[in-house]
Amino acid sequence: MQLSPDVVSPTEMSFGWLLVKTLLALGVILGLAIVFIRYLMPKMSFTAKYSADQKIKITDRLPIDARRSLLIVEVENKRCVVGLAENGFSHVLDLDPKGD
Repeated sequence: MQLSPDVVSPTEMSFGWLLVKTLLALGVILGLAIVFIRYLMPKMSFTAKYSADQKIKITDRLPIDARRSLLIVEVENKRCVVGLAENGFSHVLDLDPKGD
């Protein structure tokens, strides 16, 4: 059986050409992933839409270690410091609403 001159048999395909095609396909996939992550995912985020309507806001976070943190929480224009650990959270102190 003879192959037409336009058809290349699998044994005649060079390794270099396969490598080039694979790298091109990888580049296209990585490019699409970057576009999706950088531009499309932020537009699909539902948290940004409703963040202005939230009554409870965490305005700052200070990690103490891997499992404990201090949070500054604002609830209805009142600010307080809350300690957060793996067994729960605790109120530390109240802050002035306007002061730092």
